[in-house]
Amino acid sequence: MKLFFPLIALLCLSFTSEHKYYVSLTEVTYNQESSNFEIATKVFYDDLEVAIFEITGERLQDGTEAAQEMIAEYILSRFSISVDGHKIPLAFVGTEDELDAIWIYFEGQNDQERLEEIVIENTVLTDFIPEQSNLVNFFPNKGSKKVKGMILNLKKPSKKIQL
Repeated sequence: MKLFFPLIALLCLSFTSEHKYYVSLTEVTYNQESSNFEIATKVFYDDLEVAIFEITGERLQDGTEAAQEMIAEYILSRFSISVDGHKIPLAFVGTEDELDAIWIYFEGQNDQERLEEIVIENTVLTDFIPEQSNLVNFFPNKGSKKVKGMILNLKKPSKKIQL
């Protein structure tokens, strides 16, 4: 928890028009009532745009269905959650623009009876920006203030959480 607030401050300061910090923020919330994972990822739009262009050779056209599909495909191929060794299928929900960043939303249904061990992997942008750090906050119960924070990057792309 000591690491949580300084990381949020760093993240807020880093989302400016010209940035030299390469960081994303992902919030993963487990809704125990619906057994659903709710995920929100915030990344710099220009970094995401460059990464997608490098892969597809196409520029993102803001607000188009094609742009939404490219963003979803990129993020979903680089972010995963596994529960007790079973990968959770994730579905793209949508995006929300914010100054020079974008929020990307997706969700996944947990079909396991219990949550004993969760592995979160986040390699978003690390293939194009080696300095990229992906801050992930996992809330094991929606509505709870209890959080497990982690920093994932090229050298440490995933983390196992024991519940």
